[in-house]
Amino acid sequence: MNPDLRDLLNDEAAPGAPQLLPLPELGLLRVGGADAADFLQGQLSCDIAAIGDDDATWASMNSPKGRVLALFRIYRRGQAFELLTHASVAETALKRLRMFVLRSRVTIEAVDDLFTAGLVDPGEPPAPSLRLHARQDGVVSLTLPGTDAARLVFVGDSASVEAALRERLPAGARPISAAAWNAIDIATGLPEVEAETQDRFVAQMLDLDRLGALSWTKGCYTGQEVIARLHYRGGIKRRLFAARVHTDEVPPGTTIRHAESGAEVGAVVRSAADGDHRRILAVLALDRAGETLVLDGDGGPTLESVTAPFRTDGDTPD
Repeated sequence: MNPDLRDLLNDEAAPGAPQLLPLPELGLLRVGGADAADFLQGQLSCDIAAIGDDDATWASMNSPKGRVLALFRIYRRGQAFELLTHASVAETALKRLRMFVLRSRVTIEAVDDLFTAGLVDPGEPPAPSLRLHARQDGVVSLTLPGTDAARLVFVGDSASVEAALRERLPAGARPISAAAWNAIDIATGLPEVEAETQDRFVAQMLDLDRLGALSWTKGCYTGQEVIARLHYRGGIKRRLFAARVHTDEVPPGTTIRHAESGAEVGAVVRSAADGDHRRILAVLALDRAGETLVLDGDGGPTLESVTAPFRTDGDTPD
């Protein structure tokens, strides 16, 4: 299959037709073995025991200080678990998880024969949360939360994903750019952890509690002490915000400063081009988000339209 999905695209499709793009920035880890569930329960932030055969959820792997090292979309696949994450952190996540296997009956591997594609389908309503949508011929389909239309991520080997998409899209689909796809993520308030932002943000700064990635009842996991202390003592001082900025490029991890004092007040999580500006998702100090903020650098551009991103439950930052 062509990795650019060219054979499945139809430039003459109607404006309301589905939109499709490859997602090569995603990587996949598979964790199996008799002790896989117990092992992951002690390593990840979600309640592994609560994931059923038809469920998917968000989960983070954290440092002992509660800072996020990788953000996963996790689901069961037979007797194993699959962890979808950003490709730039997949290898380090694999190595870190393997460090803690010890005598556990667990196997952890990167899935090499992997193809992922994103689909926006205006003909279906948006989903309120991440969920396992369907399985067919070895393909997993995950819905993403959104505001205007259904969005799905297809995960599998290239031949199987191609077959699943051909069955779903007999008339083809219009192309959608990676920038447009990422802009929807930003507007929806979906974070990502990349190599540049590993070990930088505590889980709640990325709103992982609002995404359902954190369990408060399952017991201990790496980083749990710090994350739980912030939760129960109300010490969360930074949260996610969406904004616009007039500049050509905004790498993840770019520092954000207070315009007058120059104090560091946050950092960029992700960004996407949108016309003559960029949309960004950033972690900002709650007591500074309403003030004039700029990207790091002499005369850096000003953040505009700083707002709390969309929440599926109507939640807003504290």
